[in-house]
Amino acid sequence: EERGNKVKEIGKILMETDGLADALQRYMTPLTFANAFQAYVGAAKPDLKFVAERLGDTAHAYCGEAKKRLAQTAGWLWKRGDVDTVLDEVLRQYQCAEVVRDMAGASGFLTFADAVRRLKSAVFAENKVPVEFWTRKHPALGRFFELLSRSLAGQQDAAALEEVLRQQRDTVSDLFFDGTRKSQYGAMGEIFSGEWPRVIAESRDLYNAFPVDFVSLPEQVFIQQGREEIEKFRASLTSKRLSQIWKEMTGTKSPDEWSRNNNLPAEFALHVEDARSAAEVVANPGGASPERLHAVLEALSPPGAFSTAEDAGARFLDHVLPPRYRKFGLGAQELAAALREALGPDANRWLSNSGLVGAMEAFVHASYKTHTRTKAIERVKAMSDTQAKVLLMKIINDLPDAGLRALE
Repeated sequence: EERGNKVKEIGKILMETDGLADALQRYMTPLTFANAFQAYVGAAKPDLKFVAERLGDTAHAYCGEAKKRLAQTAGWLWKRGDVDTVLDEVLRQYQCAEVVRDMAGASGFLTFADAVRRLKSAVFAENKVPVEFWTRKHPALGRFFELLSRSLAGQQDAAALEEVLRQQRDTVSDLFFDGTRKSQYGAMGEIFSGEWPRVIAESRDLYNAFPVDFVSLPEQVFIQQGREEIEKFRASLTSKRLSQIWKEMTGTKSPDEWSRNNNLPAEFALHVEDARSAAEVVANPGGASPERLHAVLEALSPPGAFSTAEDAGARFLDHVLPPRYRKFGLGAQELAAALREALGPDANRWLSNSGLVGAMEAFVHASYKTHTRTKAIERVKAMSDTQAKVLLMKIINDLPDAGLRALE
């Protein structure tokens, strides 16, 4: 009511005094008022002016913020108390922004809204340690977390945040603005004890893999779900190590690439028990359990777990050819070329193909006509008559067709 009466008195004076309204209108331009208000703020609240200058507020946005708030609260008439209250609020906001900018190691002008967003990002996005843990370790931060969880729109919120930042600046800076994340990694090590990796690179990668929303979980729920993330990460590490070992020992990126390069099933690259399953795990680690991944990694780590290309070919021949054909001197790559033509280009599917035996027999017969027969003839020619008769009798005894041919 008092404010309204004052406005009426001013209006009455303007109406009763000829030319006063016109004079005021010519004088009170937006620029004049802005300069006057800036000068007033500098005199009435020099701390605000100084912190704004340190922040790089060259456009005097602090004055605009104060005028906007005064227009919302004071109406047409501004009283000294109104102005001081608003300027105090703006000062608190600028002080908050300055502290946050310094902690973040940023440069350039930072508004209060920007500072709050930066704080929320540091606490609820970049930080993965649950706030419940931090509150238990640092009870004074409870108010800080509570303030950040809401909009921070009122004067009391800005004052409360400025007070917390002033009192807990070192703690907030150490926990949420340290680029090394030493405290955060240490907290994870404390929460998960021996389950958290000690290697810095692994600790960093696992920390980054934790979902953002975990930070707001109750600590016990966080531990439960965090252990699941640790298991997934360990499996990922094992998968990477398996791929690394395979590449180091074979010179290829995957079992499929080794198979294409050598024209052999990938399992023959390995000299371990259940080589086929091991090669499949390396090729598709996502389909294996953590226990199986670890078992394969242990199997492939010792010396001698991998075969040379020559040894792989020899073992492939021994696996596919029956014993009676192995002494014919057939080559692994010749057999592989025949199987590729008969069974398809994917060597890793040959051994499970129902047509494998037929394709192998066809290869042996074809090889007999091209060079095995020549070797047999040369061997018989080198025999004495007696040796040749003994061999013939053995052939007739083993092969009915041979006996029938002898009777023709």
